[in-house]
Amino acid sequence: MKRIGYDKVLLAFPDVKVNNEIIVSLSLIIKYKVFYEEKEIFFDETTFVDKNVPYINVDNFLKCSVDKNEKGFLRFEKKFEKDLERLGFTFSWEIASYMKEIKVDDYIAESQEIAKEEFYKILQENIDNFDNSDNKSAQNTCYCNYPVEKGEKL
Repeated sequence: MKRIGYDKVLLAFPDVKVNNEIIVSLSLIIKYKVFYEEKEIFFDETTFVDKNVPYINVDNFLKCSVDKNEKGFLRFEKKFEKDLERLGFTFSWEIASYMKEIKVDDYIAESQEIAKEEFYKILQENIDNFDNSDNKSAQNTCYCNYPVEKGEKL
């Protein structure tokens, strides 16, 4: 049994220089718990394991944006919540990890997991670079699966 996660990528424009690194973006990995008619549903890659559950695109459930007026400069909003509830879906989410993408050359960036504190420090100290039109709704570029931990209450 697996849960699904999606990233939220915040692009820097222009790139940010921190120490000897050029950071092109910051990313959050969001882990979701998705429920259909009050029963948690699980995933096989990006599709539901239970074939009796209608398909919906989970990566569109949550909007993340840079907002200078928010504490921490990030705003999270559940999207289509009423519509999802009418279809029998609810969900919860949590930030599973924080990443920075470091420029290797003109075409390649390398992802590196970082602490929450480092993520917010980079964002806050360079907010003008991240407060751009690309980050009015952070992009999703990948997904991941999380195994349900043994003994975890479902």
